[in-house]
Amino acid sequence: MEHISKEESRAFHDNLADILHQQIANLNRNRIDVRLQLKAVETYATPEAMVCLTLGDVMAMKGNISPLFKNAITDISALKFDALVLKSQLALVDETVNSTSSERKIMDIAGCLKEKKASIPQVMAKMDVLNEVLSARFWESKSLGSLERIRLALRDLIQYMDGGTGGQTFIINVTDTFEEDNSGVNVTPIRTYRRRVEDYLKEHLSDDDALQKIYHLEPLSGQDITRLELIFWEELGSKAEFEAQTRTKPYQHNVAAFIRSIIGVEQEVALEKYRALIHGAELTRMQEEYLRMLIRYVCENGDIATVVLQQPPFNKFPVIFRDSRESLIDYVKLISQVIAV
Repeated sequence: MEHISKEESRAFHDNLADILHQQIANLNRNRIDVRLQLKAVETYATPEAMVCLTLGDVMAMKGNISPLFKNAITDISALKFDALVLKSQLALVDETVNSTSSERKIMDIAGCLKEKKASIPQVMAKMDVLNEVLSARFWESKSLGSLERIRLALRDLIQYMDGGTGGQTFIINVTDTFEEDNSGVNVTPIRTYRRRVEDYLKEHLSDDDALQKIYHLEPLSGQDITRLELIFWEELGSKAEFEAQTRTKPYQHNVAAFIRSIIGVEQEVALEKYRALIHGAELTRMQEEYLRMLIRYVCENGDIATVVLQQPPFNKFPVIFRDSRESLIDYVKLISQVIAV
């Protein structure tokens, strides 16, 4: 496997984020099911919302927005092929992902298209790509870019796999694609501390009171913090592993801030917290953009201090919040105080 540069990983991220943003932005607002989730749709319909997606954002989109796509997708077979290639791409940026089974399925599909469907003009036009996918050299030197190239080249051919004169039908189970690969060909690496934490948060975010408090900017009790320290410093790993993750962070020993840097905060709730400080007054467009930028900073860094307001790009607040400067300072203090140790 060749080294994946930060630039290539960033380009991969940006491309996926752009696809997701376009799909959300293009949802028909007149549909009843879309209108029922309109707040979530509007929140993630802007390109800015994709800049720093937290675990909480991902779970919110999975629960509230992804079901809205089921009636908009016309080619399910192509989507299933996308899932296979995405699994292989993820394996390049996350060593805990085993893509052996997915890559075997991709090769099986390419082989079937070449051997059984070559009489179809669209398949014949992609014969060079099919031969490339079937070569050992392609998989030995695979990259995010080469995988994306074959995904785009072959996804529209998968429709010819379902029935037809060839007599062979491929069933691709998307759920199985993202479950642990037990093929025995490759050994899945031991999960890192970060991965164990993320898996725990995915499982418990929706039903753990302390995690919900962090996500909704509600104050934690001393008992909440003690329990979280026990979980993150003993049950999921050691305190040394935790400190290795937070050594360069400003919050360092604050478990709740570490959690918040992963799950983020619910953006609309965070905005309402500020509106409460100004007694429900209307925000200008510039003020709302500023607050969303500040919330993204909190989601990325886990915490914030008032000194940050003196640094670009936040040092413009005296102009943007000319009549409510103290309220903004109080807001920043509130964000930090609700998780204070």
